[in-house]
Amino acid sequence: MAPSLEKRAEQLRKAAATFKKKHPDRVAANAQAQKDRRKRRRIEDAPVSSSGQASFSEQASSSGSQGDTSSSGAVSHPSPTVQPQTRPYLIRAPTFPPVDLLSDVVGTQVDQSAETITWPNGWESVLPVGMKNGVNVLKADAERVQWLADPKNAVPADRSSVKYLAREAYQDNKSLIEDIRYLNAYNYTVVQNLG
Repeated sequence: MAPSLEKRAEQLRKAAATFKKKHPDRVAANAQAQKDRRKRRRIEDAPVSSSGQASFSEQASSSGSQGDTSSSGAVSHPSPTVQPQTRPYLIRAPTFPPVDLLSDVVGTQVDQSAETITWPNGWESVLPVGMKNGVNVLKADAERVQWLADPKNAVPADRSSVKYLAREAYQDNKSLIEDIRYLNAYNYTVVQNLG
């Protein structure tokens, strides 16, 4: 390093040490925030199996990943086995059957000419409408619903703040409640299937 870079690096080290001494609470809070971000990323990036379940583990990922060695010293590749699922047991978001949301509303609760919107899943619903002196006073709400229904504004499933738990994978309610609390602590909304 050039002398000026060494001098600057030393200044930065001293400044960091001084900051740590003056603000140990902020340093600890920053370290905890980084730890929480890593845990949240681990939850978000949990792999989902072909059966629809996702899992992640507190255990080291190296367990069970080494092959057997024969007497000749060659490493044989391990047979492909399904890793046991670990808590929390995440599943993909369920798909819902089509539902008629218009026939009981259009022409009875709202005017026959009311605007409708088609959602990404194929459902159709009426845009908010509230007429007062010939003006839709819910125009801002209707625009918001149109924005929500636009597929380009949708959050990808892997980055969704909603996590679905496989109820049938839990042996007892205590474990289920622990996992719900764990996910809630990271600001996830938790939905359990009734399987």
